[in-house]
Amino acid sequence: MITQLTVEFSKATTVDISKEAPIRVLHVDDEPCFLKTAKQCLEVQGHFRIDTASSVDEAMEKMKKEKYDVVICDYQMPGKDGLEFLKKLRAKGDSIPFVMFTGRGREEVAIEALNLGADGYFNKIGNPETVYCELAHGIRQSVERKRAEVRAWQEEERLRAIFASSPDAIIVSDLSGKIVDCNEAALKLTGVSSKKEIVGKNCLELTAEKDRDRTLKNLERAFQQGTTVRAEYTLLKEDGEEYPAEVSASSFCDSLNNPVGFAIVIRDITERKQMEKRLIESEERYRSIVENIHDGLAIIEDGKTVYANNRMCEILGYPKSELVEFSGFDFAAPEERERLQRIQADIERTGVRPEELEFWIVRKDGTKRCIQNKYSAIRKDDWSTRIVVTTDITERKKAEMHIARALISW
Repeated sequence: MITQLTVEFSKATTVDISKEAPIRVLHVDDEPCFLKTAKQCLEVQGHFRIDTASSVDEAMEKMKKEKYDVVICDYQMPGKDGLEFLKKLRAKGDSIPFVMFTGRGREEVAIEALNLGADGYFNKIGNPETVYCELAHGIRQSVERKRAEVRAWQEEERLRAIFASSPDAIIVSDLSGKIVDCNEAALKLTGVSSKKEIVGKNCLELTAEKDRDRTLKNLERAFQQGTTVRAEYTLLKEDGEEYPAEVSASSFCDSLNNPVGFAIVIRDITERKQMEKRLIESEERYRSIVENIHDGLAIIEDGKTVYANNRMCEILGYPKSELVEFSGFDFAAPEERERLQRIQADIERTGVRPEELEFWIVRKDGTKRCIQNKYSAIRKDDWSTRIVVTTDITERKKAEMHIARALISW
């Protein structure tokens, strides 16, 4: 009879094979034949793994050794009944889904079971196809509900851990800007010792007066556009001390997708601002040195002058705005050009550049000067960007020519 019932049930039931792991069921009933029938009827659907126990005590022992997704239990059994079993589980904090599956149809039993925390109540009397389809559906619902709760709890715990351990200060406010929560980093940053000192304040109170209007506008933009707004502000510590901060604010929604508040992430950028200031001061200091050294200095990039100091402009006789139109050899005197062209051809043929070169130039006012250029690549073996240091050696060249003429005449 059991075999015939199982066959008929399997023909009438669509097999449901889930991609998730099989649902592990502990079925408790004092009738061995009924346990066997129920096991076959449920497992034929392909998504249940059934273990059985004939008493509450046996079930408790099995639960110590094995992990189950759901308990199915009869109500009236020798010794402890199903309601006593449910009470024991809930008393020790076990929230495993619990389904009453009994032949007793008393309404008060169902109500008491549900009040004690049962996830379902099914009558095992009736058409087998209907009974086991309803039971299987109830099992799936209760297990999926529990799994969803576990996933939500795990996600909440993960987010809570991120919130608590974030090195950046995080403040949560309602839509009016009233602070409802913050993490430990926010307490340290603002200089308060407990959440009680900051929760209830408006987040604008943490902003310096000069930045409050801009803060309010950005919060409104984050709310209206549903995007994260990032900006730098001057904020206030509890004692009134100001400090620079980078703040990201975004609105968040409830389960119905209605905006309910703002998540505000604050990063203290005092050190970064101090470093930027030092870099600017350092850059200005080095720029001042470079601009006022005795020699001309220029940076040539892909054959064009992209920077020249004041001394270079004096030597060549052109303002900086015009030097960017020239390359190094464009200033050469006519009598020097053939020699410089040969040098350029040799560079292209051999790839070897002279470290220094002397030649006469013609300045913008038509006067001639003799210069000595020293070359160095900014990046190793890459001459697309190079530094040229230029020294005016006109007087030295004139002295050498004067001495040479004197020796010849002598």
